[in-house]
Amino acid sequence: MAFMTVALMKKLKISTTMICLIAFLMQAAGIWAANIDFEPGIIQSLLGLIIPSGTFTPFPLTLWFVFPAAGMVFGEYLQKCEDKKKMYTKLLAISLVIFASLTSSCLYFGIDIRNMFVLYDDLYYHTSMIGTLWTMCIVMSLLAISYLVLRKLEGTKVGTFVRYCSSNINTIYFIQWLEIRYTLSVLMVLDIEKTTSPLLIILWFVFSAVVTILISIPVVRIMKKIKNKKSAAAG
Repeated sequence: MAFMTVALMKKLKISTTMICLIAFLMQAAGIWAANIDFEPGIIQSLLGLIIPSGTFTPFPLTLWFVFPAAGMVFGEYLQKCEDKKKMYTKLLAISLVIFASLTSSCLYFGIDIRNMFVLYDDLYYHTSMIGTLWTMCIVMSLLAISYLVLRKLEGTKVGTFVRYCSSNINTIYFIQWLEIRYTLSVLMVLDIEKTTSPLLIILWFVFSAVVTILISIPVVRIMKKIKNKKSAAAG
C-alpha cells in the first residue's frame, strides 16, 4: 500500500515534504479510526490495509505511511548534504536529546513506554504519534551511529556486506515479509502458540535475518541478469 501511495503522489507531482505532512495527517486520521468498531469479515480485512480496523490489524497504511514518508525526506536531504559526518553527528545529538526528553516525559506522566515496543501486548501495530516520534528517534540514532562507525570499515568484508544489504534493501524487505508470513502460517497449522520469551524472539530475529540474506543473494543475481539482458536488448 505504501509503494502504491508513493507512486500515486509522485504521479501527482506532490513534493516529498508535502508527502511527509500528508502522512502525519493520515496517521492522525488512522488513530481516530481505531475507535470505530468493525464486524469481523471481508470488509474489516480490506479496510485493515488502510486503517486499524481490528485489534491485530498489522501495519495499516494510515498509521505506518509516515515512516517511509519521513525516510524519503531524509534521503532527499542526504543527497544534497555535502558534509555527511557533520550532519550525522548533529542528527545523533538531536535524536538522543529528543528521545531522552520523550522517554522522561512518558515516565513522568505515567505513560507506559512498553506500548511503543513490538514485544509488548501487540500494541506496536497501532502506534501513536508519540510512539512514532519515539521510534523515529531510535531509527535516526542508529542511522547516525551506523554511519559514524561503519564508514571506517569501507573496503573490509563487513563494509562490503553492509553495502550489499543497503543496495538491495527492497529485495531483502520483500523476502523478509514473505518468510515471516509463511512461517506464521506454518506455526498456525501446527498449532504452536506465540512465545513471549525475549530470548526466543531475539534468536528468531537473528535466524530470520540470516535466512533472508542468504535467499536474497541468488534472487539479486537473477534480477541483475534479467535487467542486463533487457538493457542489452534495448541497446
